[in-house]
Amino acid sequence: MFSNAKIGDKVFDYLLQQWGTVVMIRLDINWYPLLVEFDKRGVIGYTFDGKRDIKDKVQALFWNEVKPITPPDKPLPKIEVDTPVLVWRDDELYKYKRYFSHFDSEGNMYCFISGATKWSSNGNIALWDNWELAE
Repeated sequence: MFSNAKIGDKVFDYLLQQWGTVVMIRLDINWYPLLVEFDKRGVIGYTFDGKRDIKDKVQALFWNEVKPITPPDKPLPKIEVDTPVLVWRDDELYKYKRYFSHFDSEGNMYCFISGATKWSSNGNIALWDNWELAE
C-alpha cells in the first residue's frame, strides 16, 4: 500500500487524527521502513501496510483523511398514541402507568399526564426519564 510512497508525501494517521510527512523510506529493513514526521508527535515508524506495529490488525496510516464513522442511533420503536407504558424518573423507584403521547426529535418520551389518554388529557403531556412498554 505504501511501498510506492515518496519522501515529502502527505499521509494521515487515523489514530492521531493528524497529517504527517514521509521523511524517510528504509528499504533495507522490513519492520518499520516508512518514517513519518508529525508536528506534535515527532517521527513514527510504519510498515508498508500502514500499521504502527507489525502485530496490529488494522492500519493507522492513510493517503487521505479518514473520518470516524459514527454508528446510526438506535431507531425509536413505532408506538401508537395511547399505548400503555410504565414510566419513572431517574431518582424514583416507583413506575407510573401512563399512556404514550410521542417522542421528540431527541428521542425523549412524552406521556399524557395523570394516566389520561389523548382524548381525556386536554393536550397536557409530561416528559419522562425512563420508560418501558407495559405488559
